[in-house]
Amino acid sequence: MLCGQDASSQYFALLARAQIENPNFEKGGFLVLGDDGRLRAIYWKESGRLSTSFHGRLPEHCVATMHTHPTRDPMPSLRDRAEGQRLHLPMIVVTPFAVTIAWPDGKVEYLTQRCSFDR
Repeated sequence: MLCGQDASSQYFALLARAQIENPNFEKGGFLVLGDDGRLRAIYWKESGRLSTSFHGRLPEHCVATMHTHPTRDPMPSLRDRAEGQRLHLPMIVVTPFAVTIAWPDGKVEYLTQRCSFDR
């Protein structure tokens, strides 16, 4: 599901949003599974230089969180990993050249190594 066309479309949309609004600020959101079986994004309001966050409850049917990182830093930070474990959700990091994921069990991998993001 996190490697499918719906997911990759959401990753690209998040990245485009970050690049258009301010490439020096991280943007984030939730990936939510809709009633139709498709993924959609709910974007976070909080963003800042080198960080983004959300406050409140997770939306219903949330399957992962995602946020941008600078190009030079494609890996989830220790804080990202800890938050994913705390929430029991995958934490996805999106950069212009890579999409990586920190799984709730602590494993980290490049999604781009096993997914095709060709348009």
